[in-house]
Amino acid sequence: SRRRTVQLAVAASIISLLVIGYFLFNSPVKTPVIMAKLNKAVTGQQIIHLPDSTIVTLSGKSKLDYPATFSSSTREVYLTGEAYFNVKHDDAKQFIVHSGTIMTKVLGTAFNIKAIPGESKISIIVTRGRVQVIRADSKKTLCILLPGYQATVDNNDNTFHSEKVNVQQLTGWKNEHLVFDDITFAEAAVLVGIHFGVELKFRNEELRNCRFTGNLSNNCLEDDVDI
Repeated sequence: SRRRTVQLAVAASIISLLVIGYFLFNSPVKTPVIMAKLNKAVTGQQIIHLPDSTIVTLSGKSKLDYPATFSSSTREVYLTGEAYFNVKHDDAKQFIVHSGTIMTKVLGTAFNIKAIPGESKISIIVTRGRVQVIRADSKKTLCILLPGYQATVDNNDNTFHSEKVNVQQLTGWKNEHLVFDDITFAEAAVLVGIHFGVELKFRNEELRNCRFTGNLSNNCLEDDVDI
């Protein structure tokens, strides 16, 4: 009886070792994703060449997190701020931009995303190809956006709308050209501050809510506004 007990114990140990060995050698190995983060949002624009040859123009004080090598199935990046994407076409790998509450999916196209921290609105503008705009939480598709159109999501009241816009004007920032179309001075001050890496203060606080239309096409702030 004692000998049989010992034999059973030895057999159980051998089976346990075989099971452990099986899972050790047959379980898929997960390779950690190494993020090539731009840890510090710098003043002025940045041109970023991603691992797949996609080119991203990053606005001042914006940040893009992306892996050193994309996975075998998708190309995913994380945007804080504003950027213009010229995506390398790849039928096998969808390109996905995570920006706050919104996911933007494409195969190969050119588009602009604006998701400024502290602002309730997120906007996507397509200049070439088409993109799929999706809510990150529910994975619900809001629209398929075509060239010349802008989609805007307002997180304050959870609304969404799309419209045809002047793409060249709204993406002019990447060519050092800012366009303001019927916006308040307070909104313009935020955009100018991000673009030039400065903080604008109002001598007259009543001006904050005044609306105006105009543009800045010079790279020198002192030449464009009276500070």
